[in-house]
Amino acid sequence: MKKHIKKWLEKGYIDEKQAGIILEDIGEEEKRNARLAMNITLYTIGAILIGIGAISFIAANDWLLRLFASRFAKIFASLFVTFGCFGLGYWFSYIKTGFKRLGSVLIFLSTLLIGGVWALIGQIYNLPTESNCGIFFLWLLSVLPVAFLFNKKDINNLSIVLFIVTYFSIPNTYDTLAHLSPIVFALILYNFANIPLIKNNFAHFTPAYKAISTVVLFFTTLVMFCSGALIDNYETISTPAIATLSVLLIFTLINFTLNKKDDALKAETVILSGISIFYTIFGINIINFEIAAVVNTIGLNIILAAIILALYHFGYKAQDSRLVTRANFFTLVYISVLYFKISYHFLDKALFFFLGGVILLSLGIYLEKQKKGLKKHAGGGNTDEQ
Repeated sequence: MKKHIKKWLEKGYIDEKQAGIILEDIGEEEKRNARLAMNITLYTIGAILIGIGAISFIAANDWLLRLFASRFAKIFASLFVTFGCFGLGYWFSYIKTGFKRLGSVLIFLSTLLIGGVWALIGQIYNLPTESNCGIFFLWLLSVLPVAFLFNKKDINNLSIVLFIVTYFSIPNTYDTLAHLSPIVFALILYNFANIPLIKNNFAHFTPAYKAISTVVLFFTTLVMFCSGALIDNYETISTPAIATLSVLLIFTLINFTLNKKDDALKAETVILSGISIFYTIFGINIINFEIAAVVNTIGLNIILAAIILALYHFGYKAQDSRLVTRANFFTLVYISVLYFKISYHFLDKALFFFLGGVILLSLGIYLEKQKKGLKKHAGGGNTDEQ
């Protein structure tokens, strides 16, 4: 902003007195933001430390479990602390003015403490803990409503972490879904973000869902392309994986039907449906092995390219530098993998590394210029229709 003010001063749009007043206001605002950021940091770190300490304390199963005579009293004491913290957070956020940040942190702390309560219940009643899937699932069910009822991004991010842990801690997930387990996870999360209720009323939550989904989809597909895991297990992918992908394909089409007016969703639907159909075909084994090997290579590269192009398209259309940055990173990784896979065994090693470095540096410079152009265009207040 200060650079723009200097340019306005040089071009005569404002005089020195006006520039001084604006710069002074900006300086005061920066100081307030710095103090606020420090308070938020202190609150957040303090809440996390208290939450970790409480969960560790309960998990240690030490004198707290011997302090009360009955199991119910132990659970009640933990719930009292948790809901007390939540109540204080609500009071500071919505009743007592001037401490909204503290209230938000206390509400977040209560969502950490409820995890400790579920762990305590699991210990008292000796619930199976081989995978802890049940405890994480109950924790997720406790946190998710709070995120949506109070519209809290930090609690929503915690729910995403819990969903990831819950999903991958389900017993025999890998044995059931084979190599498609991460693909199924990513498709579930992305389709969840496109549910009309979530998309329309909690639009600020969806970028986190979609960011994690695209990262998982891209790198899982890239690993399959490099390792050949999909074709190596061509005849061993299980029926549950195919059934799950078919359900997700139907889910994708239903979301599209309910959001027909959303132009962006059309491209997303094509990509998500294509991914589901591609992996389903490999599970059904309807083509012979030789053709499948070719389709595998071509299909995986099409998926990788589609993810990158979609990120560029949506990034430049919405003037979102985060999407463009992610697309740039994916592009660099993809080209590096392609170059290594194609050239490593055909070029002299010195020439291989030299050319690779030149290509990546050139591509990096080009992408950086594109990103700077995007930031300049966005910062210039462009009002053209996107």
